[in-house]
Amino acid sequence: MYDQLIDSIISARKIKCGDHTVYHLFNCFTEQELKTFEEPYTHAGTPVPMQEHKPRLQFPDGPFVHGFNQSKLLETFNAEFNKSCKEVMPIFWEDREGYKIDRHIDNDAVPSAIQIYLPSNASSTSGTRFLDESTNTEVVIPFKPNTGYICPESTKILHESGDPVGKGLTRRSLYIIIV
Repeated sequence: MYDQLIDSIISARKIKCGDHTVYHLFNCFTEQELKTFEEPYTHAGTPVPMQEHKPRLQFPDGPFVHGFNQSKLLETFNAEFNKSCKEVMPIFWEDREGYKIDRHIDNDAVPSAIQIYLPSNASSTSGTRFLDESTNTEVVIPFKPNTGYICPESTKILHESGDPVGKGLTRRSLYIIIV
C-alpha cells in the first residue's frame, strides 16, 4: 500500500527557488487510498499546536499509519534528498474559511516536510508559495488534490499559504513532518 507515494517522491519535479529547491509531487495516491483518507475527517478535529488562533484543525492519522511502510518512505526520502532522517510524523489537516499562514520558515521541529493536498473544495490559488527574497524568486504549488510538494529544508526557505481559504470552503491535506 502507498507504493504510488514512493513513486511520486522519486519522480517529483525539481523546482529551484533561489538557492533552495522544492519538489512538486503528482499522482501521490490511488483513488482507493484517497477514499480511505476521508475517514479521519469523520472525527472531531483538534486545534493545531501553535496555530490555535487560526481556522485549522488536525485529525487522527489512523488510516494512513495502518498499512503504511514508514521505513520505505524514510529510505526513499533519505536516498533522494541525501538526508539521514529517522522519523515520519503524518498529520491530517483541514483549513477552513479564512485560513492563511503568513511568510515564515519552519522551526527546528520541522526540518523537512511533505504536504499532499487531498480532495476538498478549496480554490487552486490556496496552495503554497515558496519565496527567495535575495533573488526575488517565487515558486507556487497550486492546491490541486493528489498533488503536493516536498520541502527538504523547510527551516531554510520562506513559505506561506496562498490565498485565504474562501467562504464556505475547506482545504484538506496530509502533512508529513520528517525528522
